[in-house]
Amino acid sequence: MTSNFVIFHQAAGATPAGVTQLQPNTTEYTYVASAVSIALSILEHPVSRQCLRQLALDYDNDRGRTRFRNDPVLARNFVDLFLAKIRANFPMIVINDTMINRGLLGYHPRGEWEGTYQSFNPRQQSVNVNGLRVRDMIASSGNATRFTVFQFMIAVMFVHEVGGHLFITFLSNGQRPLTPPSMRAGNHGDNRVGESGRYLEQILFGGTMSFYRDPAQGDSQPGIPYLDDDHGPGTRRISTACISAFTRYQFAFPLNTSGPLQDRRNLQPIGLMSSQPIVDPNERQMMARQITLNIRVPSNAGFRVRTSDLWAVPTNPRIRLRAC
Repeated sequence: MTSNFVIFHQAAGATPAGVTQLQPNTTEYTYVASAVSIALSILEHPVSRQCLRQLALDYDNDRGRTRFRNDPVLARNFVDLFLAKIRANFPMIVINDTMINRGLLGYHPRGEWEGTYQSFNPRQQSVNVNGLRVRDMIASSGNATRFTVFQFMIAVMFVHEVGGHLFITFLSNGQRPLTPPSMRAGNHGDNRVGESGRYLEQILFGGTMSFYRDPAQGDSQPGIPYLDDDHGPGTRRISTACISAFTRYQFAFPLNTSGPLQDRRNLQPIGLMSSQPIVDPNERQMMARQITLNIRVPSNAGFRVRTSDLWAVPTNPRIRLRAC
């Protein structure tokens, strides 16, 4: 069994010469592909499929029920089609060194597309991951605990961007209007545009995820994962056992937390998904323009790597993938 990914590195200069396609045997490719593999398996879990079906129905209901007519079977078929497509041709991944804010883990620049849903090609879309955080993950590979948290963090970012935002791109052909304001979680989104990634987190994980600073560690830390209560300032720490289980492909929903309820106003965020409370409905378009390079790849581009090798990376960071 194999997986196929295409991963680029974009240098800070943002010129065509500054974009290179990575080989599987590089550390960057191996570690990011490992996190993507975890994210794909999370999205394919039966509970995730149910949540994506609900997201699709809620999106369509806001649009006047023009596509699914509130039919859960029809919505489920669209979810299955979407997941099959991202499994076969995962979107282009860009390790982006132009992202200078360590707190922003990644984003999906929504691109318009034409054709039928059956003709949708995810590889003509992209997910950008913060190059600083990828280097931090690489530097952590000698510390099993920190590396596990980094793998979990990047995997959850891909769940947020692909399951939340790319899925809306799929449903909407990438066109306006954007995510309905009703699809939001807590303070994420506003009365003009919602936040589908956080919305998915809420219904799948049981809260929206944040990573808060450990005062005993420096800026290169992954942070401590918490689940925020979207009805107040409370937050609970995600258990170490839960994080470890997820990197071993052992998923249970909602996520297991440990310890007392804390007030997140007393904690310092170190890692956020692409939402960061939206103040401008054009925010995603502005983020999309950070990459002006028109990278396009054929659907069969990229490298096939053994899925068994991907599964082993979180517990053995010395592994390097090989094309097969």
